[in-house]
Amino acid sequence: MKLTNPTGQTVMLTYNPAVFDYKVELRPVDDARLAQSWAGSLSRVTLTLKNQQLKGKHTVTFN
Repeated sequence: MKLTNPTGQTVMLTYNPAVFDYKVELRPVDDARLAQSWAGSLSRVTLTLKNQQLKGKHTVTFN
């Protein structure tokens, strides 16, 4: 998944889509000090396991 900020900088989020579902939420920045750096809103990415297992190994990377 390619994530891009308002200035055009990108980061890649890599995960196994067979294992995780994802959801992206737009969250407003209510703090005036943070809004100066975060352009008024943030995107929150939530990964949820498709099968809730008691054990397992999963890799999520940001590049």
